Amino acid sequence: MSARDVDQEAEAGYLQTVALMYGEMLAQAAAERPFLPSDWNEAVTLSDWPLRLTPNSARRLLEALIEVIENTPEDPDAQATYTIQLGAFPRTGQGLEE
Repeated sequence: MSARDVDQEAEAGYLQTVALMYGEMLAQAAAERPFLPSDWNEAVTLSDWPLRLTPNSARRLLEALIEVIENTPEDPDAQATYTIQLGAFPRTGQGLEE
């Protein structure tokens, strides 16, 4: 096994772990949502927007979303941490694998 294969295997394992952790956080948020105050409920979404994009268009969209998130100032009066999970990827099963 080459060093590149080891690196790819390690990266795949790491990404799988991150995906599981994000899934758990999402499930917990969904379970707690009915108990949130209405103003917080209005600031929650579990959404999916399937778009047909080229890799370049997808990268530009991802960069724009990240820029918006990173440039959103934190509120010094906030009483809670607001989590944004961003998963952007080609839909599986489309034969894009090399």
